[in-house]
Amino acid sequence: MIELDNVSYQYKGSDTTNLNNFSLTIQKGECVLLCGKSGCGKTTVTKLVNGIIPYLSNGEKQGLVKLNNQNIENIPMYKLSQIVGSVFQNPKSQFFNLDTDSELTFALENQGLPVDKIKERLEEVTNKLAIHHLRKRNIFELSGGEKQLIAIASVYMANPEIFVLDEPTANLDLLAIDTLKEILLYMKQEGKTILIAEHRLSYLKEIVDKVVFMENGFLKEIYTNKEFYNLSDSKRKSLGLRRLHDEIEEVSGNRYTKKEISVCLNNISISYGKKSILTNISLKAHKGDIIGITGSNGIGKSSLCRTICGLHSLTKGNITYSENLARIPIRLQMSYLIMQDVNHQLFGESVEDECMMNNDTATVKQIEDILKIMDLFSYRKKHPMALSGGQKQRLAIAISLLLKKDIYIFDEPTSGLDYVSMCSVREQIISLTKKGATVFLVTHDMELLDTLCNRCLFLCSDKIVEIFRDKNNYSVHVKRMLLENRE
Repeated sequence: MIELDNVSYQYKGSDTTNLNNFSLTIQKGECVLLCGKSGCGKTTVTKLVNGIIPYLSNGEKQGLVKLNNQNIENIPMYKLSQIVGSVFQNPKSQFFNLDTDSELTFALENQGLPVDKIKERLEEVTNKLAIHHLRKRNIFELSGGEKQLIAIASVYMANPEIFVLDEPTANLDLLAIDTLKEILLYMKQEGKTILIAEHRLSYLKEIVDKVVFMENGFLKEIYTNKEFYNLSDSKRKSLGLRRLHDEIEEVSGNRYTKKEISVCLNNISISYGKKSILTNISLKAHKGDIIGITGSNGIGKSSLCRTICGLHSLTKGNITYSENLARIPIRLQMSYLIMQDVNHQLFGESVEDECMMNNDTATVKQIEDILKIMDLFSYRKKHPMALSGGQKQRLAIAISLLLKKDIYIFDEPTSGLDYVSMCSVREQIISLTKKGATVFLVTHDMELLDTLCNRCLFLCSDKIVEIFRDKNNYSVHVKRMLLENRE
């Protein structure tokens, strides 16, 4: 059992209390969902339960956290790690090894289990999670989604009593989400206690027992499963929550009417060292297009993005911008990429400073306006690394909107965003295309794909298949394509 009794917490250096008088009891075997806008305190609650607060996070805490009727501060860290297993928002932050097999077996080796028992458990977990193709791989060569799968599997390997997952589907394709759903159901059948902080909600309908809605560090409401998933659409949107069901939604689209050719990929091939990533890929994009690019985890979507914007070279073929050959310097000049892990491109001492870096044309008013649009104005003096995952994502998007580029590439731009933030990002992307920009959107976020993109492309290793929207959402066709292309 997990008990949080009137807990408040303020991070070191923060000028506000991040969690306020928070009380919650989770019974053994329950699955509880934490939801709410980015920065509402969900991750802070997960850190209190897994012991990162107070063991690794220096801040001011009040109240009591208990696991199995014992004050968590009286449980030694080695013992706590056997009771609670965590999947963090950024899976890279929890890796200790260079290869996947070593990572998967790391916890059990540290517990001193016999080698034959570890091997037996490894086979069991990799079969159950369908991740045999990720065995014996270099972790740093995995895609974001593949890293997330390894993080989930490594925690499942250790078989703790309590599972804490923070945005576990952020980079997963639809089939991987189905696999995670099956794993969560296995955990429930095994009597495990599960705490999930999540923005993507529809896949959890058959799993969660109760839902905790948070706002500005406060617990505002606790719903039963039935109460939550029967919320009206208007109520759901007023709470700032993503869609609860996979319903059909209208495409926002764009309003740019001319169809001038913007980008052409002409039989391009991409490789890393001797490893071929993509072969003979061709694509034609027009000004004003919002093109969703999807496909299985690890197929090469991010590699394609890096190549289009000039961060990776071709091994074959060429790329043209406006029908002119675009070598790497031109591609770097005319395009902008928001990476899957935005931590790699935040360097400033404050949010405000970040917006001014490498941008001589943006005025103070323009910066203030975009920060207000992205709900970051009140954080303008804060260090970027002190922001939540969703807030960092919004900051990276805000920076891109201040730049005047012809081509924008967003790699999983909504991985940590709530409904309100997603809508804001969607409207800003549409505004870019009204000015004639071309937008490539790499995403597994079917809600964004269904409501924003006017084109959807499914990437295979040797071709791009265009998916046409009919009475079904794009997501229905994407799932079919994933099944057809499953290894």
